[in-house]
Amino acid sequence: MPWQKFLDNLTPGRVAQSMESILAAVGTPARPPKPQRIVPRLEARTTATT
Repeated sequence: MPWQKFLDNLTPGRVAQSMESILAAVGTPARPPKPQRIVPRLEARTTATT
């Protein structure tokens, strides 16, 4: 606020309060997950070979 003095060093509590907005602005470095590979069921493989 304008009437409060500016603090150069942030306290852990102030960092925790602003972390949500910081992470929302930065985003995530993770890639989206790949689609699941469909693997044939074991029963279908055993009946097809007999």
